[in-house]
Amino acid sequence: MHLPHDNATVVYGTPKVVGCRLLETEAVEYVELTFLKDGNVPAHSLDIPVTFYIAEGNGTVSIDGSKFTVGPGDMLTSDAGTSRELTNTGKGDFRVLVIKHKR
Repeated sequence: MHLPHDNATVVYGTPKVVGCRLLETEAVEYVELTFLKDGNVPAHSLDIPVTFYIAEGNGTVSIDGSKFTVGPGDMLTSDAGTSRELTNTGKGDFRVLVIKHKR
């Protein structure tokens, strides 16, 4: 299956963060978050586990109060119901692939 990026659907938008759904199936949803300088997704929780893959840039990911400094190639996971927050701390864009495990 080939999914051109221009078919992505915007599912989250603030002046400094844009989230685009790349693909959604019955089991998983893939969302690409692009953070401009100082962009932030405030602390929130979901009732599903989530995996984060850092594609570009530098930032922090906080999971239940534990703060991780991350860069390209890093991956983190968070369990269902945990609090998570993401922030761009670098000088350029910060891109994160968010994988939401729906079952």
